[in-house]
Amino acid sequence: MSLRGIKKYYIWFVFLFLFACTHSTRPIHETIIARVADKTISKTELLRRAEYTIRPEWCNGDSYIHRKIVLNSLIAEKLLALEAGTNNALTHNHEFQLYMQGRKEQAMRQWLFQKIAVEKVKPDTAELHKEYNVAGRTYHLSFLHLPNASLAAQVHEALNSGMESFNHLYFNVTGSRKIEQRDISWQMPEAEALRKVLFKERPGQGKIIGPLKLENGEYLLLRVDGWTDRPALSDTEAKQRLHDVKEKLVQEQALAVYQDFIHQIMKGREVKFFSQTFKKLVNTIGADYYKTDKEKKKTF
Repeated sequence: MSLRGIKKYYIWFVFLFLFACTHSTRPIHETIIARVADKTISKTELLRRAEYTIRPEWCNGDSYIHRKIVLNSLIAEKLLALEAGTNNALTHNHEFQLYMQGRKEQAMRQWLFQKIAVEKVKPDTAELHKEYNVAGRTYHLSFLHLPNASLAAQVHEALNSGMESFNHLYFNVTGSRKIEQRDISWQMPEAEALRKVLFKERPGQGKIIGPLKLENGEYLLLRVDGWTDRPALSDTEAKQRLHDVKEKLVQEQALAVYQDFIHQIMKGREVKFFSQTFKKLVNTIGADYYKTDKEKKKTF
């Protein structure tokens, strides 16, 4: 190649390089999906709200309706922002300022949970498949409620002796021959101990489980009377079920990671209550925690 040809090639190379650099620095244009007066909601904003915010169970899926609920909540926030503005009596209220501070701190905790727990969890494919196989299952159970550890220990001893049946134990404890029964499906937000023994260990029919200790300190004795499996009948339902299973596994494993993180932070620390203040608090609001369901409904 001649010197003239080399110069010409070099000039074209420089031109293309500069053109590429200029093109790559153009601003990214957001896709706007909604406008509320002078405010907008972008596709990215909707995705961030859907992925980074813990949503309630009635709208935590990936269906059209659930996405619509998330979008409507964003629109409502824009409307509220327009109505309230930044300079009004509410924003200058001390209690409201404390409330907003609490909300911000809660958002920070959610972000921390996302970063140190959720983003580090990747469910195993085999575990995902195993959980998917029982995601349509509903167990039919007979159960005996045991209010304290002492009674639970007596029932446990009677079961180990091999002399007592579930029906006999139920009658001895309750005085009734009408056994309480309940159906528990995979989707229901049950206690972790109960979910683990049913949907992880998958007990057979007639299996007696427990007594299981619950988070509130009470116990349950269970008998598996059977179960019903409802398969996913369409591709859409199968994809939604797989999404739900993956999300639940991620949340379960992320919570375990987060609890370990908190444990390491709080290790060696202790909380001290002012005894007199604590007693006054208990006397003031303690009675509300011992109301029966009937009293609570009547108050409501």
